[in-house]
This record gives sequence, C-alpha cells and structure tokens, in this order.
Amino acid sequence: MVEYQREASNVRPYVRSSMYKIKWTLGLHHTFLCAVNYFGGKSKATSKRIPQHVNFPELTIAQVKSNLQLY
Repeated sequence: MVEYQREASNVRPYVRSSMYKIKWTLGLHHTFLCAVNYFGGKSKATSKRIPQHVNFPELTIAQVKSNLQLY
C-alpha cells in the first residue's frame, strides 16, 4: 500500500466567508419570484436589479445569483 503525505505548504488555508447565509422564507421567495417575473422572466432578469425590487437590505447580489441559478 502506498501512503501519501501532504506538505503543509500545499494546503490552502480555510478562510471563512464574510457573507452570511440568509433564510429564504416563503414570503421572501415569493417576492423574489415576483421580481423575476416583473423583469421578464428568468432569462431576462438580472441579479443587480432584483435586490432593488425586492427591497430586502441584507440581500446581496451573490445570494440573488445563487437563488437565480436554482430557479
């Protein structure tokens, strides 16, 4: 059996993200879907305009992009 050893210099350090997870409640998700439909559906809605329409201050563009991919 061959054993592999990692060198400490090759291991990338874990960096915790400063962005926190949000709970996509039914109300927030419904507002998100209304915003997507308002801007022309999932093919035309952009991740920059949706947070402005949703009016949820903690919502970031990265979180909208992630949820838009799921939708």
